[in-house]
Order: sequence, then structure tokens, then C-alpha cells
Amino acid sequence: MEIIFGKIDNKNVLSLQGEFTIYSASEFKIKIDANQEILKSDLTIDLSKVTRIDTSGIQVLISLKKHFNEKGFNIILINHSDAVISIIELYGLLAYFGDQIRLKKDDQGKYAFKYGRKKGYY
Repeated sequence: MEIIFGKIDNKNVLSLQGEFTIYSASEFKIKIDANQEILKSDLTIDLSKVTRIDTSGIQVLISLKKHFNEKGFNIILINHSDAVISIIELYGLLAYFGDQIRLKKDDQGKYAFKYGRKKGYY
């Protein structure tokens, strides 16, 4: 998995590309820990190019969200790929992450989101 750090409008943005699985989860954690500056403010994570995510990948995102919340910062997940949407739906994590997921009109029937549905969210 490729991890790209950047800034947009002075906000920390992290873009993930490729497979976010048990094989790359520890690499992700090491890179986050090595970049202490990113841990001191809100963080936006772009998931548009995540081609596959497994339980380890979602556990890392859960752990990161918990860590940031404890420090008083937010994690915002954006541009969820189909792989990410599928695992969020599978584990009923829509409300936990609380990020708006935008679906193409053709994909709206593909996901049920039986848990954690809020007004304005799919």
C-alpha cells in the first residue's frame, strides 16, 4: 500500500492507495507514528484508491479514530472506495465513523446500511 502525506488548505491529508490488509497495516502504523506532526491536528484520510481492505485495515482505522478523539482531534474519512464501503457496511460501522458516504446513483441499491443510518448519510 502506498501512503501519501499532504496538505490541502493547511489541513493534513493522508491518501491511501492499494491494499490495506494485514500485510500493510503494520507499515501504516509505523509511518503514522514516524510522522508525529500529523498526530497533532485533525486528519483527513482519502480512501478513494483503496482496492482492498480487511479486518486488520479497518481495525487500524478504528484505533486511529479512538486515538485522535482522545486527543481532541478528528479523523475524517473521505472518498470511500467500494471496498471500504463494503467493510463498513459488513461490520455496521457507519455511525461509528460518522462520515458522509457518497454513492453513485447506480450503487445506492447495492448497500443496505441497516445500522447507524442518519439523516444526510447513506
